[in-house]
Amino acid sequence: MAEAIPQTTTAATEPSVRAPLAAAVAISAFTLAVATFELAMADWPSGVVLLAVVPLMALVFCGCALWSATLLLKIRSGGTKFALPFLVCALTLAILVYAPLQQIALEQNFRRHRQDRERIVARVEAGELKPNVSTNKSLIALGDRAPHVSAGGNDIVVDETDDGTYVLTGKGKEFANRFDTDARTVERQPKVAVCRMIRRGDKQLVQQRLKQPYYGYWGRPTGKIRWGETIIAAAEREAVEETGLTADFRIAGVYHEHVVQAESEQLLEDKVFFVAEGTNVSGQLMTEFEGGRNQWMTFDEAFAKDKKFDSFKMEIEILASRQWLIERSTTYKSMEF
Repeated sequence: MAEAIPQTTTAATEPSVRAPLAAAVAISAFTLAVATFELAMADWPSGVVLLAVVPLMALVFCGCALWSATLLLKIRSGGTKFALPFLVCALTLAILVYAPLQQIALEQNFRRHRQDRERIVARVEAGELKPNVSTNKSLIALGDRAPHVSAGGNDIVVDETDDGTYVLTGKGKEFANRFDTDARTVERQPKVAVCRMIRRGDKQLVQQRLKQPYYGYWGRPTGKIRWGETIIAAAEREAVEETGLTADFRIAGVYHEHVVQAESEQLLEDKVFFVAEGTNVSGQLMTEFEGGRNQWMTFDEAFAKDKKFDSFKMEIEILASRQWLIERSTTYKSMEF
């Protein structure tokens, strides 16, 4: 009787999703960790390193999300398992948007170091710790050897009130200044910027915005006021950076604008502009810069532009009528904003 010859078959190797899934999990975990402990990272490794870590993290995560989206094309041939990396990235994005990660980290840090903080407060009340920074009479620099209770330098701020001594870390005081105790949320703040009214003869400097939002719109040069910067210094800096011109600026007034989306009636922007008039203009105008272009125009030429900011006439009224403050709301369609 002849022996049966065993037959062997070679199964085709199925595509694996393990490597993409592991990469998505690792990148998402790193992204969530940075978002959660961003304040603590101001001390370690350093605030300077943090400026590079956060943008790099965002870039890597976005790249991972796009890459995982391409894997969805393999679902038909490889199965629904190829949707897992994309689901991981989508879940991570939802957590970043809706979960109060930093608040959770701050609360955990407070509970973990509560005894250290209470001992420091007791020393302040007993007079053992007193303000020791010459530039700030309310600031106590605890130093590196003291328990670490404050991000960004381990400093605390001490204020005397009618009810006793009020102690906050430097970061805590900044946070409390923006915290709405009724709604238990951090209040959004209006954008504060400077609007530069620069004129030469019968022409004024007009700028076309070549970036989103408001791509293609014409208006006067504006720019955000940096932390710790005076209004005049902001006007001078922005003028040099975006136009190449120098001028003598004075604050002519304030323009406060609410931007509302026409379709949904949702408040999109809350902006406060300090209108700064520039005279004694000198320098060579930069016709183009990153994000826009500059041009000298008469008022009629500028006002004839199809796409121009609604604030164009308001800023002129501040100068012409010597009206110090103008507040108004304006609407833009979704395709315009």
